[in-house]
Amino acid sequence: MVPRNRFTSSVLIQPAKEIDIDLSMVSVSKQVLTNDLTNDRNGRRLPSYTAFNIKTVYRVCGWEVSFEVMNLFDEQYETGGSLGAAPSPFNTDHTVEDNFFVPAPGRGFLGVVSYSW
Repeated sequence: MVPRNRFTSSVLIQPAKEIDIDLSMVSVSKQVLTNDLTNDRNGRRLPSYTAFNIKTVYRVCGWEVSFEVMNLFDEQYETGGSLGAAPSPFNTDHTVEDNFFVPAPGRGFLGVVSYSW
């Protein structure tokens, strides 16, 4: 489940002293499935993906208000998967191996308001 390549980057823009805008990216190359010891069973790997996030932060008088959009472009990808032997409760065909894939969450939003003194 370890990708051959994983790249991350982030750009922080501060248009004013009290405002931060952070754009980040994570890009992951193809991965083999768990239990695929030879790395070639079933011909299916988890596909590569690239996801973007953006976060804005506003600070004033001890208050901090932030808003974040995770998976900005609603990229559809899988974060994990395993290759299992048939049968399973989901696959009753004894001749077909049972693959299990974990889909990534879609676009998500997070807002935070905090005060420090």
